[in-house]
Amino acid sequence: MSEPIQVLQNLASSLPNQVTVKAALPNLSAGGVGVGDPSYFDLEITDPTGVLQGDFDGFCIDTDNDLGFNGFDLDNDGIYNEKKIPVPGLGGKFNEGERTPFSATVYSSYDPFATSGLGGLIEQPENLDLINWIINHQDTALSAYTIGEIQLAIWQLIDDAPPNDDAITGLQTFFNGFDQANVDAIKALAQTNGEGFVPEGGQKVAVILVPDGNAAGGPSDTDLDGQPDGIPDGQIIIAAVELPKHPGINVEKFVNGHDVADPTNIDNLPKIAAGDDVTFTYAVTNTGNVGFQGSEVIITDDNGTPDDLSDDLAITYVGGDLNNDNILDTNETWLYVSETVAAEDLTTTTASEDIRFHFTGHSYTNGPKGNVRTFVQDGVSVDVSAFSSNKYGGNWNKAYLGVYGGGLGVTNQYESGYYHRADNQGSLDYLLFEFDQDVAVDKAFLDYVGHDSDISIWIGDRNGVDISHLDGQLLDSFVKENNFTQSSYSRWADFNTGELVGDTVIISAYTNGSNDSFKLKKLDITVPGETEIGTYSNTVTVTAGDVSDSDMSGYINPAPVDPPQHFLYEAEDMHLCHYKVEYVGDQTASGGKVIKLSSYDGYASVNFNGPTGKYDILVGYYDENDGQSMAKVKVGGDVVDSWTFDELLGSNVASSSNFVERKIEDVHIEAGEQIKLAGWMNGYEFARFDYIKVVEVVDEGSLGSGNDQGSASGLEGSDLFAYLNANAPDLVNSGTLTDALV
Repeated sequence: MSEPIQVLQNLASSLPNQVTVKAALPNLSAGGVGVGDPSYFDLEITDPTGVLQGDFDGFCIDTDNDLGFNGFDLDNDGIYNEKKIPVPGLGGKFNEGERTPFSATVYSSYDPFATSGLGGLIEQPENLDLINWIINHQDTALSAYTIGEIQLAIWQLIDDAPPNDDAITGLQTFFNGFDQANVDAIKALAQTNGEGFVPEGGQKVAVILVPDGNAAGGPSDTDLDGQPDGIPDGQIIIAAVELPKHPGINVEKFVNGHDVADPTNIDNLPKIAAGDDVTFTYAVTNTGNVGFQGSEVIITDDNGTPDDLSDDLAITYVGGDLNNDNILDTNETWLYVSETVAAEDLTTTTASEDIRFHFTGHSYTNGPKGNVRTFVQDGVSVDVSAFSSNKYGGNWNKAYLGVYGGGLGVTNQYESGYYHRADNQGSLDYLLFEFDQDVAVDKAFLDYVGHDSDISIWIGDRNGVDISHLDGQLLDSFVKENNFTQSSYSRWADFNTGELVGDTVIISAYTNGSNDSFKLKKLDITVPGETEIGTYSNTVTVTAGDVSDSDMSGYINPAPVDPPQHFLYEAEDMHLCHYKVEYVGDQTASGGKVIKLSSYDGYASVNFNGPTGKYDILVGYYDENDGQSMAKVKVGGDVVDSWTFDELLGSNVASSSNFVERKIEDVHIEAGEQIKLAGWMNGYEFARFDYIKVVEVVDEGSLGSGNDQGSASGLEGSDLFAYLNANAPDLVNSGTLTDALV
């Protein structure tokens, strides 16, 4: 229910049933000063309840009866019953009449009983809204007309029987003349502008006074005209009663169309990525019964810094003044929109910490297999143990872990204490590092190097479970890379350039080598900084006159999304059939090695060690100019791609100039499923391959902005649309809402 209607209903329910009235006719020929605006009557009402106590302007809405007992104030001085008052407009001196009080029954002109005609007492009750419009526009739209012309217009609108010609002629002098054309103009204005009129706070409402049959305090057989004729001759009048002012304003704020019900609850905040567009929309509604000029409506948004006015958001009026009167009318909603700004980066990340472990000691060169040594550095703890397997990744056993002046070493079950370096001569030795938190292992310092120090590295996460036994299945679940050198000296092995994070790292002598041996003396790790996501909140304040309202909203950045997982399988590390490893150098191939056919056809296979999902498969190969080899990729036995090496890229050997990476998109791969890369030679081209890379396919939405809160394209799904559709549907139907969002 709108505030004006509520105020009218409150007034109707508070009106007394009866009051005592004194009525006087001011000197209309002199303009009729009256109580306030010039009026037909000046009324003094006595009301024990106090609601209608006081002086009021009054008008007549009944031409069928006389009021009787009314007084006159011919000199408009508020004193009655004076003698021989000169009235130039009437051409002489006259005695004023004293006001005689009478009782009257009270009705609001918006009371259903009144608007239905008061049981037949009002001939045209459907025009009561026009009468209310007239009494509220005497000094504006009707300022050019006399009070007599206004009263005559009221009679002709509300009464089926306007004064007859004789009566009108008789009133000419009293009204100081009138023009029927002006009366018709007043009626036309009321009919054009007053249909459905409801007064607001500070405006006047017509309160109907129906005189009783007898004068108050008079004999029961005397009617209001003083004649005991039984005719109810009390003329029905109205008092122009000012409604109390109850101003009110409300603002609802939307961020990209989203209504933040409780900005203090982070779960309610829309997710908007840093740098994405943010626009605030404000719906300002007049909830009171007093209209506001457009210039009175002041709206500000603190942009999250209430103490700094310099960065307040620029706000623009969009629409809502559907009657174009530049007044925010009662129950009317206007829309405003802020400038579009880039969402702030609300993430804060503590600095990462670089830590170097030094593994030195003076242990025995042999001891119990499966021993664990714990090292702590700068608050990070790591448990280190050793294992061994045969050259084919089988026959797994625990080994002894020693710590020496040259670093960590491994003595497997087939070695005496004399051989205590990590090596791949006979068996493969592995160093297992289990950290107490996620770290990124960056590089290792290898000392006491034998012939060579090529290594294999696996990085992964053990999910909080200690590893009691190492095996190939566990290694396959981690991300592997190889690190090569041609030096036989101590060196830093720099790996994990992608800064892959995990709580477990395994380092071994190169799994496909046979002459690598070393002790691991130092290990550099990085402890990632912690990332927290803050919130942005801002407050809009709207002020109109003496009332104001505010609303808070905000947003949060979406949680960081892990980059797509990728799994690199060097061709030389895969299971090979009729393929052999060829060294071509680090400038030509990752890891410095490729595979080439040793027969007409062959294949390389590997079991996928990632989770089930959708992936892109990238195949690195060499398209030479000395043949047109063929290739085929299978996943789980199904062919997902095949092609011919037919680009003839200008070299007959593997080189950077003829390297090609082929992408096979959106392949579903089950965990543990076999990926097979098959090749057929042609001419002198041996279908050389460098690697297979498997890259997780991430939906755009999960890597995008997360800014899905309201847009022109999704207008009907926004909170803004729902709010306006329920509270201000005219703004939706008029297109104002679309203007606000587009």
